[in-house]
Amino acid sequence: MRGCTFLTAVLPLVIALAGCVNKSMGQPVTAPALGTLRGTVTKGPLSPMIHPGPGAPTAEGLVAGARIDLAKPTGQLATSIRTDADGRYSLSLAPGTYTVTMPTPQGTMYSRDLPATVIVAPGEEQKLDIHLDTGIR
Repeated sequence: MRGCTFLTAVLPLVIALAGCVNKSMGQPVTAPALGTLRGTVTKGPLSPMIHPGPGAPTAEGLVAGARIDLAKPTGQLATSIRTDADGRYSLSLAPGTYTVTMPTPQGTMYSRDLPATVIVAPGEEQKLDIHLDTGIR
């Protein structure tokens, strides 16, 4: 009888709590979908005369360690990233609009690719390659 009394006292409480539980609480919590921005930073030309053939210098070089800044539409810095040894970068971002800049584009080089506006959509990838002009002619 004692077991029945306990069950009789606890059962209404369990039923009341079950009625207060939100249906979504039983569902797995998922993070908002992110988008990806990736690209390569190159510089060039590397010499005034490019001659085709084996052993010839390439027209462009990969820029390792270049810092790339992404700002929100308000101008506030959202994040920064550096290129890897192969001049590549890739990062996951919350969906939105970003302005891409390089604070010091490797000395006196400039880029016609920057500043750039990119729109990151959930689950999608945007590509932005950046070319830095060395000024060598």
